[in-house]
Amino acid sequence: MKRSASVSVYEYHVPISVTSLSDGGFLARCTKLQGCLAEGASLSDAVSNCLNVAKHLIDLRREEGMTIPLSKKAYTGSMRTFVFSLPLPYQFS
Repeated sequence: MKRSASVSVYEYHVPISVTSLSDGGFLARCTKLQGCLAEGASLSDAVSNCLNVAKHLIDLRREEGMTIPLSKKAYTGSMRTFVFSLPLPYQFS
């Protein structure tokens, strides 16, 4: 039987505000993380794109030894299953 590897997972709280654009689409931004903004054709696309930008900015800040200005929760140990609660933005047509 395989043993579970020891892992460390961080869950960052990424507050996102979404604005409807006058020419269509949406703009999502996280004001707590400089440079974190993205557009999308739908609300969920904009949020998904913004979370992707946030992930890359967090990776970059960690690589550069910079602080990450977001609150986080750490999960450490030998776990096989992680349970996350994620908001699901849904746009009614």
